[in-house]
Amino acid sequence: MSITDVATPREVPTVPHGGRLVDRRLDAEEAAELVQGAPSLILSPAEAADLRALATGVYSPLTGFMGSAEHEACTHTMRLPDGLLWPVPVCLGVPDGARIRGDRLALRDVRGRPLGVLEVREVYERDQLGEAERVLGPATPPILVSPGSLVGPPWRLPARSGLWSGRWTAWRAGTR
Repeated sequence: MSITDVATPREVPTVPHGGRLVDRRLDAEEAAELVQGAPSLILSPAEAADLRALATGVYSPLTGFMGSAEHEACTHTMRLPDGLLWPVPVCLGVPDGARIRGDRLALRDVRGRPLGVLEVREVYERDQLGEAERVLGPATPPILVSPGSLVGPPWRLPARSGLWSGRWTAWRAGTR
């Protein structure tokens, strides 16, 4: 066997994890309309990357950040509530002291540019240390632990300059 044999693509259909590919992108006009007047949440680069992965189907079958049921199942059993393997939670943290008002948040990057729209269904607390120990193992450095309050699905994302956000509905500003 040569290295070319190993690198040659196989004639097998590709099936996304969970059986379906999620696409939560919006067009620019719809996204701009959805974020208008909504309070904003600034995403860290890691959260923006998770948003992009959710919007484009990289995290299929997830359709958005995990709600409390998905989060608990994932951190305790390494599976989604339906039994599908998913070992690491995908969550959106809320800064300590922040209040979530309304049912929609405009998700923005650190420069204030819109990334997506989050339709808030729930806000819940999590056990940060317990989660870190269950997912990453004991003696997890505190730097890996993010904010304690989480917001749950659904989301829509707009795609902008390669980034998307929301219940994953994404907009693509100025590109086609």
